[in-house]
Amino acid sequence: MVKGVKRAVAAAQIQRRQTPGALIDDNPAMNQARIDAEGYIVSEADLGNVQPDFEQVPKTAAELLLAGFGSRLHSGYLYGSVVRGNAVPRRSTSTWWRCCRRRRPTTIAARRVAQTIQQRCPILADAGVGLTHVDELLSAEERYGGQVLLRELAVCICGQDLRPGLPRTKPGPAVAAGFHRDTPAVLARARSQLAGSTDPQVIRGACRVASRRMVQAAFAVVAARDGVWATVLEEQAAAVRRAFPQWAQAARRAAEQGRQPVADARVVAELLSTLGCWVEQALDHVMTGS
Repeated sequence: MVKGVKRAVAAAQIQRRQTPGALIDDNPAMNQARIDAEGYIVSEADLGNVQPDFEQVPKTAAELLLAGFGSRLHSGYLYGSVVRGNAVPRRSTSTWWRCCRRRRPTTIAARRVAQTIQQRCPILADAGVGLTHVDELLSAEERYGGQVLLRELAVCICGQDLRPGLPRTKPGPAVAAGFHRDTPAVLARARSQLAGSTDPQVIRGACRVASRRMVQAAFAVVAARDGVWATVLEEQAAAVRRAFPQWAQAARRAAEQGRQPVADARVVAELLSTLGCWVEQALDHVMTGS
């Protein structure tokens, strides 16, 4: 039943993401696919969701992770639209989050693997390899951050799968804090880049990162308050619109920039000075319980 709902949701997401400016409204089927009867998050990541156009991606990524990190690799995971089943050719990005068995390789090695993945899989708009260590991932500090990401949003593509041993989770303030401890730093870095660069590529990248993070963090505030769950940017923006109507237009514009950013720093600088500031204040209230 849930898998059937997931397929229907994925099909609807693809259609809506291909419609500029489209936001997703309330939908009981979507809610059923996101949260179970006990209020726990339902994982929507599954290799069975991978669309035919993207079938080479998980296998290619696994091969390159193993070749690039060798015995240092404990396990590799894929998360994003590819394993949700709603990826759009040459518009979707994917990130491989891998765990090290021993010392952590350098970011240069991770960047090299990510570049090779994208070269081998040109259907992706971008690719990234995140770094962590098994002990770090399994620590108490990552209970509502990395562990939730792994169990609910990712699939194991190589190595020893850690997900079966991780606990289930309900949306709430702890998850908002776990996912968004670094949001103020991310937004501050984007503000600095937008103010100090004239390079269109740098500006476009900063616009994309900042816009996506504003929507995601604003949704985290909604999820902490209402116990809802969504992972697609447009769905998150729609949830923010319903919960905080005063930020409806800003959330919509941020979602659009998160998908197709323009090389105009003024567009997102204005969002950072309004929606971004509110997001940081709202997150602080969630995390401190004030």
